[in-house]
Amino acid sequence: MFERMPLRQHVQKEILARIADHRLSPGTRINESHLSVDLGISRTPLREAMLGLEATGFLHSDMGRGFLVPLISRQEFRQCQAMLSKMAPYALDLAMAQPLPGGQIMELNNLLGRARLRVTQPGKDRGGVVADLICRWGALLINDC
Repeated sequence: MFERMPLRQHVQKEILARIADHRLSPGTRINESHLSVDLGISRTPLREAMLGLEATGFLHSDMGRGFLVPLISRQEFRQCQAMLSKMAPYALDLAMAQPLPGGQIMELNNLLGRARLRVTQPGKDRGGVVADLICRWGALLINDC
């Protein structure tokens, strides 16, 4: 039997997906009007979803100014990386038990290639780009865990 989910849960998943793939990047203020039109829903379930995401720390609310995607500090990034490094072996074990879809394998290979290129190129923002690639790599591996 299929379990019905409230609309706000579907909206939360979509917002999290947009944060994960940087359609909503850190520091971005969310325009509720545009997002509700883009999702094809009214602002009420959108606000309910965003309030739920605020309660879990995925969004911040700025009184009278709406919601924004929070910036992540170095310490938070290090904590996430430590957690991902502990989860990655389990994700790899799971991936070996159930083969990854072809598109996911291709994306992992693309991320590896981009990381190799970026590490060898000079530039100030190299660390930020590599960190983003590492986050995407971890998200792909643990997505179905």
